[in-house]
Amino acid sequence: MNEEMLDLLTRVYSITSRRLLAEALGIKDISPEAILEQWGSEEHAEKYKNLGDLENLILSHINKAGGQVRGENLRRDLVLEGHGDLTSTLRGMITGGLLIVLPNVGEMDFELDQVLDATTILQRELLLPEGLSELFDELENTMGLEGAELEVEDLVPASASMLELNLLHVSTSLLYIPLKLNKSGAPNKRNVQKVGRGLVLPGQKQELADTFDPSVAHQIDYLGFIIGLGVELDLVHVDEEYARGNMAGMKAFFESPIEKRNRQLNEAFCSLKTWSEVDSVELDTPDDEIHLSLTATSGKKFIAARGYVLSILRRAQTAGWIRIKDVEGLCQRLDARFMAETLKSSGADPSDFINALLNRGLHWLGVMDNAESGGDEVVRLTPRGRRILGIDSSTEEPQPKGMGLVVQPNLEIMAFLDGVTLSTLFTIYRVGKRRSLADRVAIFQLTSGSTQRGYAGGLTAEMVKELLTQGHIPLPESVAFQLDDWERLHRRITLYTKGFVVRHPDPDTLDMSIGQVKHDDGAEVVRLGPYSAFVTELSANSLRRLTERGEGIILDYLGELPPCIEFAGPLHVRVLHALSDVLTLYELSLISKPVEQPKAGYREFELDADKIQKRWPETPLKSAIHFFESRSVNGLPPEQKILLLSAIHGAPGARFMEKVTVVSFDDEEVADAFADLTSSNKAVEMRLGPKAFLVDASKREEIAERLKELGVEL
Repeated sequence: MNEEMLDLLTRVYSITSRRLLAEALGIKDISPEAILEQWGSEEHAEKYKNLGDLENLILSHINKAGGQVRGENLRRDLVLEGHGDLTSTLRGMITGGLLIVLPNVGEMDFELDQVLDATTILQRELLLPEGLSELFDELENTMGLEGAELEVEDLVPASASMLELNLLHVSTSLLYIPLKLNKSGAPNKRNVQKVGRGLVLPGQKQELADTFDPSVAHQIDYLGFIIGLGVELDLVHVDEEYARGNMAGMKAFFESPIEKRNRQLNEAFCSLKTWSEVDSVELDTPDDEIHLSLTATSGKKFIAARGYVLSILRRAQTAGWIRIKDVEGLCQRLDARFMAETLKSSGADPSDFINALLNRGLHWLGVMDNAESGGDEVVRLTPRGRRILGIDSSTEEPQPKGMGLVVQPNLEIMAFLDGVTLSTLFTIYRVGKRRSLADRVAIFQLTSGSTQRGYAGGLTAEMVKELLTQGHIPLPESVAFQLDDWERLHRRITLYTKGFVVRHPDPDTLDMSIGQVKHDDGAEVVRLGPYSAFVTELSANSLRRLTERGEGIILDYLGELPPCIEFAGPLHVRVLHALSDVLTLYELSLISKPVEQPKAGYREFELDADKIQKRWPETPLKSAIHFFESRSVNGLPPEQKILLLSAIHGAPGARFMEKVTVVSFDDEEVADAFADLTSSNKAVEMRLGPKAFLVDASKREEIAERLKELGVEL
């Protein structure tokens, strides 16, 4: 490094640049050797121990990056942590000799003063002087967060694997039974009972089951945390009415390797919007009532503060127990201004937020164990918590061997959670129904409905049998047979893409009608109920005979009807043979008379007002307009709409008016007053809208004079 820097200072840095560096270092000798020697001196190293918070943060980031970083990358990382423009700070550190600016490749006669004046620092590589990396490692290891072996009590262990199981259980429950939300975004109490029963609270070994109560604040709050985290992980979708599980997101997360899930959990927690650790801690008193909303964004205002505290924990790289008050002090000491500004809009105290983040948020995430020691609250990063935060990325996560399944002949599955992977549990949830969970053993039941639900989602009997043979005990033959049999039943489902639903208010008439059609055409008929039946696609003749059997027959075509009606004259329509459908022709036969000599290739009809009123006795005009708007090629022409109105309701009136004048007011209230003022005379012929009137032209002067008396400007 020294040789490379000596070469740069000798061949690339100009004399002006070396003079600038010498002045910054406080020496008169501008030779490359003297500058290098001063950079590595103890006197210069002392300058780094008395810097401000932002300077220390910049130097720490560069040190973490290996001692060299591009300016724009450094700016991006610090902006994400909530800091503003760094250009002036970097310029001051360079002119103070604290950072080295590297010339670009191939650049000669490097002029440092021009780089500073042109504000192109962010496009340059920034370097720490040699020897300072060790100094910063030493400083960061004495940040006041040394882990200690303490005597603790009231230990509450955290578990990221149990968090993932809760995410799996809740998202699966919401996939099959969406959670209805009230207008405020709060879950409906009746629906939430089914979702919350299977939760396992942090530090507990068994599910809540019958003890789940949506009126208990900390229980419903934890469910809100799980759903909120599920939203960020794309496991759950929430709209104004429902919270629903998302199978695509569930597959992407639960089938991913654990290293990827660790990163996703970290990112999801940092960006958590619908849950707040500060609000959660305030619910600890027994009399508190929770107003959980899955659509509000109470946690959004804490996103930047979460990222800052987590970055401090990553830099500290502590192991063992640490006191929460020490973390609070360190965060305040490094950048008290940033914490205060970030939390200003939320009204939260920085110490309260840090305490809530460590004691509640990170504990529920499975990152930190909680306990007490000597009257102080202490926390400790779990082994997986260190990996989730990115502190211990080199350590391999121990994986279960996949041998923790026991399948009983009664179709019951015992899953020992320490011996199965999350992806295995995900598949079991898709084909089974969880009955209970205690002491890290989950009991599932295979049923006809649950397995066919899994088959509908893409699983097969072979896939399920292969999964269940991972256990120590061979898969019982009765279970294998039942899985195959349920798959055969599942495959018997038939989907019809076309057909008709036939309805009639009299079951006997319906039986006769569909029975005759079935006999004539050999069509398949599925009775849907006493008043309706499904009939597969039939010939036009059979459908015509069906519609002619009685006026009570109603046909619903299961498909989109293309528009096929054209208007050939006043209330005169025609339908091209090649584009017509039996339902449109059926409706036309009820509201019109066929034309005896139609145009070649067409069927033509004259609309009949009496038939239209008989077909739609309550709303003849509205129903006719709707029918022709949807079935006509270019919609219902306006002239045909007027003709329909005239035919059904009689000729509408119209008149021409001469010698009239329009009066328009700027204010609607004045117009209303004018209407009352002139109600006793015949000056106003008609009101044209909220602000305009049609008045007798001969009364114009009289009206103008009256308006002037009232203070209206004309």
